[in-house]
Amino acid sequence: MNYRKALDFIINEKQISISVLAKQLEVNKRWIEIILKNDEWNPCLKTILKISDLTATDTAIFLRYAGDTFQGAIGNHTIYPEDISDTLRYYRFKKELSENQLAQITGFQISSISFRESNRYCNLPTLSTLENYCKAYNISIGEFINTATNINHQILHFNSMCRTLKLNRSLSLR
Repeated sequence: MNYRKALDFIINEKQISISVLAKQLEVNKRWIEIILKNDEWNPCLKTILKISDLTATDTAIFLRYAGDTFQGAIGNHTIYPEDISDTLRYYRFKKELSENQLAQITGFQISSISFRESNRYCNLPTLSTLENYCKAYNISIGEFINTATNINHQILHFNSMCRTLKLNRSLSLR
């Protein structure tokens, strides 16, 4: 994925000057000039969400420009670190992977996986980290972010189903 090309495309499409974008992002103009020359630029998710919001660009479109292909729009939603943690845990359970198995697939340490899935994790991960997880889960980053924006409803539904199953099991034992 080439995030620099996506940013360059959005700047040209929206006809935003580098100095205006720098002012909106509250960064140095030189920083933007440097990343526009760096094909290896790998921003954190928070930066992409902020750029998308300030340029009035759908986050899904930004990711498409960067090279990710997926269906459906996710809009410009605020994603909190807890949403990412919950989504990481949700997909690990959905794919029926243990932390050990996920560590072998991604190359991350088990303690890192556990920490990222916990509510103590208070940062948005880099996109390269999310790419590793998404490859392990066999999903796109767009699908992951779409799930993260709706995760509270899914978790409530999942928890509700678990409670229902436990209730039925306890009733059948009586």
